[in-house]
Amino acid sequence: MMLRREPSMSASLALSDEQMVDQAFAEAARLKAARSHDFGSVTSTGRRDPRPWHQRLGAAPATRRSRPLFALMLLALALVATLGLRRTIIAAVPETAVLYAAIGLPVNLRGFELHGIKSMIFTENGVELLIVQGEITNVTSKSQAVPPLHFSVRDARGVEIYSWVAGTDLKPLDAGGKGTFRRRLASPPQNGADVVVRFAGRP
Repeated sequence: MMLRREPSMSASLALSDEQMVDQAFAEAARLKAARSHDFGSVTSTGRRDPRPWHQRLGAAPATRRSRPLFALMLLALALVATLGLRRTIIAAVPETAVLYAAIGLPVNLRGFELHGIKSMIFTENGVELLIVQGEITNVTSKSQAVPPLHFSVRDARGVEIYSWVAGTDLKPLDAGGKGTFRRRLASPPQNGADVVVRFAGRP
């Protein structure tokens, strides 16, 4: 009796292993191509970027990097323009003088400066007198009439409790000229702590 021989399975099994190896290589190649595409290994010029993927992730386009620099340049130009026009700005909005003074750029629209302000209390014939005196300097290059002064009496909290305006009785001061003033107030407020002197009105 002849034995029937079944077809050998070794050939078909060997073929399946070879197919599996081919599929594995193909899958590995596909994953590598996908990673290369995701990390942007090709530059905008079409050339492959030789840098490692972790360095390419942090790279920003040149246009993005230039935006902060452009913004800083605009800010610098605006600042220069503001500083150049600060006299005009303060003349229109006097409150901005405090801002310029805070950054070390005070603006003197009057052309005069006050120095050596002193205040004291005297009693004359039983009446208390507040005496305020100081010096005025013309810091311009031309002769100017001296404007009147504004006197403000403040309490210990710095709150104004009384004020008045008075002239200096000074003649126009030449360029760089100086003059002294002395003014008094009868029966000043009892809770007055100090006196602030400035030029009256707007320049």
